[in-house]
Amino acid sequence: MAESSASNQKLLLTGASGFVGGFVRQEARCIPLSLNGEEVDLRNVRDTNDAIDQIRPDAVLHLAAQTFVPRSFDDPLETFEINFLGTYNLLAALKKIGFAGRFLLVSTGDAYGSVAPELLPITEAQPPRPRNPYAVSKVAAEALCFQWNQTAGFETMIARPFNHVGPGQREDFVISGFAKQIAAIKHGAQPAVIEAGDLDVTRDFLDVRDVVRAYLLLLQDVHAGETYNICSGTERSIRSARARRSRRRDQDQSGKIPAIGAAPRCRRRLQALPPHRMAALLLHRANATGHNPQLGVSDRMSMSKAAFVTGVTGQDGAYLSKLLLEKGYKVYGLLARRSSDTTWRLRYLGIHDDVEYVEGDLTDQSSLIRGLSHFPVDEVYNLGAQS
Repeated sequence: MAESSASNQKLLLTGASGFVGGFVRQEARCIPLSLNGEEVDLRNVRDTNDAIDQIRPDAVLHLAAQTFVPRSFDDPLETFEINFLGTYNLLAALKKIGFAGRFLLVSTGDAYGSVAPELLPITEAQPPRPRNPYAVSKVAAEALCFQWNQTAGFETMIARPFNHVGPGQREDFVISGFAKQIAAIKHGAQPAVIEAGDLDVTRDFLDVRDVVRAYLLLLQDVHAGETYNICSGTERSIRSARARRSRRRDQDQSGKIPAIGAAPRCRRRLQALPPHRMAALLLHRANATGHNPQLGVSDRMSMSKAAFVTGVTGQDGAYLSKLLLEKGYKVYGLLARRSSDTTWRLRYLGIHDDVEYVEGDLTDQSSLIRGLSHFPVDEVYNLGAQS
């Protein structure tokens, strides 16, 4: 896809207007995913289909994503719609035109989560253990691409890049945020204190231009259906990265390296996360809407534990509900609106009248929020699925 590859091949680039997309366009001839001069939102199925039908690419570099981790906590549904459903819409549109070329999904090294020191360095054999909605959405997109590699004839590959930095990166990322603060200090626009989070966290930092070259190499000559880490193999603490940048060119007028202070925004975010082990985001958003549980704290203390079960009418959900009731739990079951009676299994087990039903659907977030906001739930069992 770079200059060494066939000049008449059409490389489709999603996310062309983003931080990394600009460097891809500098390195290779590519066609942004656009329609009538406007960048296509992959959540729009019609526009995606029309753009793919017009471009008819030979290969695809899929960069488009919502990549900011704090935003993924604020709106996990949006992140999943862009990163997973957007990838599905792209793959489906390519299938309609008979695409059989190479497809590189840019995922993230964040898919591995927190890795124990004895398991370092991280290899592609390390199982994903994502810790935030952004990484979850990327792991889901990876699984989707692997499935299409097996069933649709696409040559899909997964790139898991680690932290990459460079000119033009948004200031809400750590190194670019440091750079902006250092520049402000240098010009007297900010006191000589850099606000930061945990500086002793280590990361594998890469130059974005090296990352882009790795993507283009992957599109040329690697085995399809595989995952590839994009990394330097050297970990650096954020503290050392900041100190290096400060020593090199960012001392204040007195010659002192700026001090580092704790960022209030980081502290607030950590304190805001609810302590629930499951369904934390839904419960948090339900509380944010102003809906309060009908029972007070004293009432809850006098009650046994309460469990919320999705898929309550299925085999596993019904038998789990029976077990929970036998253990003294109060059981709330998610019941989808359907014309036929789906609760026969609960009647068969003799627990139909012991379960309190919440009408809603897993595909309708508002119904889940309404349901959860009115009940004091201690545990959530998510068994609902199309299986």
